Amino acid sequence: MSQNWQTKLIHSSTKVRGGFRALSVPVERASTVLFPDCASAVGGWDVETDGYTYGIHRTPTVHALAGRIAELEGGARTLLVPSGLAVLTLVDMAMLSAGSHVLMPENVYVPNRLLVIKLLHRFGVEASFIQPMPGQRS
Repeated sequence: MSQNWQTKLIHSSTKVRGGFRALSVPVERASTVLFPDCASAVGGWDVETDGYTYGIHRTPTVHALAGRIAELEGGARTLLVPSGLAVLTLVDMAMLSAGSHVLMPENVYVPNRLLVIKLLHRFGVEASFIQPMPGQRS
């Protein structure tokens, strides 16, 4: 029997790598993950097989959230990023390449504008900025 989305929020089938067990997922923050020795830290950084390697990539909390979002949306995986600018950068880097020309509204989020005109321009991406609505100033 298929569960509705409200039920899935509480009773998820997402499996999180071991290390804790609780009725609710605890918030675990980390900037540095400890390893028993240097050899254990060297690898491909594949969280699915190697476990946790770096706090910004994934913690048990983030793993559980990503799994629940994927489950609710009917997806195989969910990619979470730490900020709105990270999302915009991810899209820009995935969709633009040398020779691309991007058209953006003049009132675009300033950090994204700077990313395009300062960083991506160095890699051959051109940008033009337009009024967001004809006859109106931003």
